This record gives sequence, structure tokens and C-alpha cells, in this order.
Amino acid sequence: MQPNAAQPEIAIWVVNPVEAGDNPTQNVCYGLLSSAEKRRADRFMFEPDRLAYLTAHALIRVCLSQHATVRPEQWRFATTTFGKPYLLKNLPASHLQFSISHTRQKVACLVAHNAPCGVDIEQVGRVSKVCELAERFFTPKEAQIIRSMKKNTQPIHFTALWALKEAYSKAKGLGLSLPYNTFGFDVCTDQPNHISFHPPEEDRDFWSFHLQVIEPKHWLAATCRHTQGKPALLYKLQVADCIQDVISGLPRYP
Repeated sequence: MQPNAAQPEIAIWVVNPVEAGDNPTQNVCYGLLSSAEKRRADRFMFEPDRLAYLTAHALIRVCLSQHATVRPEQWRFATTTFGKPYLLKNLPASHLQFSISHTRQKVACLVAHNAPCGVDIEQVGRVSKVCELAERFFTPKEAQIIRSMKKNTQPIHFTALWALKEAYSKAKGLGLSLPYNTFGFDVCTDQPNHISFHPPEEDRDFWSFHLQVIEPKHWLAATCRHTQGKPALLYKLQVADCIQDVISGLPRYP
């Protein structure tokens, strides 16, 4: 799958975490991971967290293999000082960039060509006291907008903004070292892709954003650095019930 020359394509997949118990799909996912990833998966205290991690790290390997003739288990990763993962340079298709995110109910991954990217998926209602959190972490304008909303819509708007900020932070590769009140968004959750971005003062790049609802009660946000004036990026979302549906789409390797 190659991006169209006229409209660059950003591939996003969303799946449910594998089910608990000794089932074949969980065993397949575990077999795709590196030794370090397996050790980390085994250290999780709670089973839903382990299954989400297992699915996310298997999914990104499978999705990368849809863009290059590399077996999912053969991908090798390193991380920056801020924890952003990337492909080792001696691998085929090392120009691919990617991002992963998960809750206990949903797993998302994104793959882009030659451009920093980020994805985040967040469950609405997972946190309480959203007005207080917005005052602490968001811009004054964003916090004021949330305060002015009806109580039942505050968590929806807060979660959409948080997902956008997480996606941008991942794309920049700065993690929590990037204060979330140094950049902001204007967004209407009824029209989620009408997004205005107000970047940090030092960021002179051009960014494309995508935001949409993933049922049940999740916001998916994605971003990719873009060249202003070039054709718009196409965010191609694929949703599957199970990662096995994605694995079955891979070519047969000799």
C-alpha cells in the first residue's frame, strides 16, 4: 500500500484488545514481540493493561509490514531520550514513522511516510474534575470554553482537546516535557475536523490534524507534519474488531 502522489495517505488502524485467556490470537501477538517487549508485557499487574499493551505492540508491527516486505517479528525499534520509538536505520523502509496509543477498550496505531506523526485515543469520562484539569494544563481560552459549557458536555470537549494535544506531543517527540498550555486548539466536537491550531511560538512547521469519535465513547486524534501548499493529507482509518483481521491481510512470506 503506497500513498497516492496527489494526496499523501496516513494510515490509521483501530482494533479491540485481544481477549483474556489462552486463545490463539493472544499467542500469535505474543510471538511477534521482541524479548524486551515480552518482558515488559509480563510485568503488568492488571490483565486489561497487559492485553492492551500486547495488542498495541503487535499491531504496529503488523501495520508496518503492510508498508514493506518485512515480517512483523523482524522489525527492530529504538527510543529517543524522551521515549519516542523509531525504526532502526539499517532496516528496510526505515523512512516509515509511526505512533501507537491504547486504552483498555481500544488500540490505535498510525503509519506515515517520511514525516513526524502522532496518534492518541482517549475514553470520554475516564477522568473527573475536567474544569480543574483544564485550568492546570490547557490554555486560558480552552479552560474558559470548557467552564462555559453544560456539565454533560464538558468531558466530551476536554477529552477531544486532550487527545489532540497528546497526538501533537507524540509527533514532536517531546512527551510531557512539552507544556500543554503552550499550544491550543479551536475545535467544535459537532464538526470535529474543523480544527484551528495555535502552535508553540518556536514551532514553524505546518501540521495536519484529524479528529473523530470511535465508539464506544472514545476520541481518536491524529496529526502529521505537512508541507504547506501541498495536497491535503488523507487520513485513511480502518477499524476492526480483532487484530487477527489485520494479520489476515498480510502477504504470505516464504
